[in-house]
Amino acid sequence: MVSQKLKKTGPARGTGTTTIFTPDEQIFGKLSFNPETIRERLESKTYLHKGLTIVFHDEVNRQQHTFKHDGGINDYLQKLLTDRQKPQIGTTFSLAREGRPAAGAGADLDRGARGVREVVRQRHPHHHRRDARERPEERHR
Repeated sequence: MVSQKLKKTGPARGTGTTTIFTPDEQIFGKLSFNPETIRERLESKTYLHKGLTIVFHDEVNRQQHTFKHDGGINDYLQKLLTDRQKPQIGTTFSLAREGRPAAGAGADLDRGARGVREVVRQRHPHHHRRDARERPEERHR
């Protein structure tokens, strides 16, 4: 590994990090990457982290994709509805916990998801569909 002190070479255009990954054939063997899978995975990160911009240079298809979803998970829900050609029922929502930054709310997502299911069941009883992962004792909480 080569290391040296950073030198200031001039003014920066902005902020950001560029990551280039080239697998070592001696370790990983001969690999090929599916650019569509990489594109989907990178785009999903921008739904999870509002305000994050990711630029993907697809060298296989010679395309560039820029992903940024300021609406976060609400944008993702809208995309799902559009892709599946479903109408939106009600308004979009967000989960937050008072006194905690958004990053700290991850442990509460399961409880939050149960709460969202309960609200949907109350507002739209004809759409009741029990989540297969939900245990029977949680159904009536």
